[in-house]
Amino acid sequence: MALFVRYVGGAVGTVLGGNLAGRWDRVTVVRRSYLVSVVAVAGIVYVPGPAFYTRYRSAVVKLLRKCSASSAGLPGAAV
Repeated sequence: MALFVRYVGGAVGTVLGGNLAGRWDRVTVVRRSYLVSVVAVAGIVYVPGPAFYTRYRSAVVKLLRKCSASSAGLPGAAV
């Protein structure tokens, strides 16, 4: 699955980068894509992983149920 996502991301990035490089300067597009990739890697590093969700699973499930029920207007909002 990870390789599939990687290859799809590469294909999408190539098409998007090519279109953006056609519109703006190629060096500008590369520099901005480096900045976006640094932010993306930092997000992966600092987002809590499975250990956080395993520990607080019941609270997260209750919160998700409450949010989905309240947004749908269902009577089960007070879980």
